[in-house]
Amino acid sequence: KYTVKAVKGKKTSKKSKAAKVVRLTKPSIKSVYNTTTGAKIEWKKVKGAKKYYVYSGSKKIGTTTKLNFTYTKAAEGKVASYKVKAVNGKSTSVASAAKKGMFLAAPVVSYKDLGNKVGLEWNKVNGATIYQICKETLGEPSLKNVGKTTDTSFTADLGANPTIYAFAVYAISSTSEGVFASANGVAQFVYIPDGCYFTDGKGNLHVKITLKKGESYNEGAYIGVDPANYTVTVGEVLTVKDNKITAIGAGEGSIRVDLDATAQKEIYDNVCKVAGKTFGNDLSTGVVYVDVTVTE
Repeated sequence: KYTVKAVKGKKTSKKSKAAKVVRLTKPSIKSVYNTTTGAKIEWKKVKGAKKYYVYSGSKKIGTTTKLNFTYTKAAEGKVASYKVKAVNGKSTSVASAAKKGMFLAAPVVSYKDLGNKVGLEWNKVNGATIYQICKETLGEPSLKNVGKTTDTSFTADLGANPTIYAFAVYAISSTSEGVFASANGVAQFVYIPDGCYFTDGKGNLHVKITLKKGESYNEGAYIGVDPANYTVTVGEVLTVKDNKITAIGAGEGSIRVDLDATAQKEIYDNVCKVAGKTFGNDLSTGVVYVDVTVTE
């Protein structure tokens, strides 16, 4: 609370009415990035703040008690400058330093089965100058860059082993004011190369994979290898640890996995019937063999 007195010589006036103010430091914006619904602004907490005003240029675009705000009306393909003010009652901080962003819509991605390749396609995004394609596979929960293009299509190799793939496409705009990226558009699918699954005459499911020495592979939800219950039939060709198969020497090996009833149903529903493909005899046992060929 602040009051004022007027003074002349030895004479002093009465105190003014008190004026209340909460001193609020200016916010600091941490990031501006794109979501599927708009540009998202995030900032650090200001001590004493009860809410925050968010601005695009000089235009107030929102009020929130959170430490973030998504501007759903951001113009596509245009650079905008965002600021934030901290508020407590009638007290308002100085505006934060401006941080720029450009809203780029997430590409809508579709895919076509091209055998051991996949053809990705997506819509043109306003403001985008290039598209970044990334890949994620089951057992490797991190996106890896596989290419860039100025087109709205891309063909990627899939290899010889079955897995679940997720391809993410980002729209990117490189301008004199910065580089901006959209949220990702994703195409996810189960990849089953011909001949990599079959059931033998006893109704056991066989999964065939090929690895180079030193490579690892994780069948994850498909097989769920239990390290306590497997056999290796040919020397030290591979090891199993934490559901991951690692190739340690050239040759051939087979891992036997005994499934419980729930896992057996999951294999049957999600492998033997996926994408309209069939694998010989119906799976009739709870035994799965992972047949591994290791090359140098």
